[in-house]
Amino acid sequence: MKTKLLAICLILATLFCITSCGAKPKLNFEKAQKNLEDKDYMVMFSDDEDDLKPGMAAYLSASDGDENRLVMIEYKDLKSAKLAYKEYKLSIESKIEEKELEIKELKNILKKYDADLDSEAIDNCEDEIKELQDEIKDLKKETLYGRSGKIFWYGTKDAVKASKGK
Repeated sequence: MKTKLLAICLILATLFCITSCGAKPKLNFEKAQKNLEDKDYMVMFSDDEDDLKPGMAAYLSASDGDENRLVMIEYKDLKSAKLAYKEYKLSIESKIEEKELEIKELKNILKKYDADLDSEAIDNCEDEIKELQDEIKDLKKETLYGRSGKIFWYGTKDAVKASKGK
């Protein structure tokens, strides 16, 4: 019994370290803005209530013109930040699950109906499977998101790194 409990504690501690030590942006909006601009990102920042949605205290959006981006939102209350995080997390997980189902469907077609398909149709299915697998890898590898207190953020690894000034 004690060894099982110890094993569970070790697993939980490991998971906590993995999730808590992940990459996150500079959470000071002014410093993050400066660091991003120094790396040639276009940055939009506002803390004017007239420009923000209800419940928001500050908003920062940055893009390098390519695929790298970062969005940071500070909410006025903790619950709003938690809900924004949960919504985004669910969105990413849903996109991954949808792509995985598309792969299963294509593999099923190749398995069940390969005799009915010509070589071009088979190649197209295999190419589409590869593209979907790459999209899943990108979503898992490149999409970072998190919450710290009232701040919710999401973006690419490079943009998160740029916000830190590295």
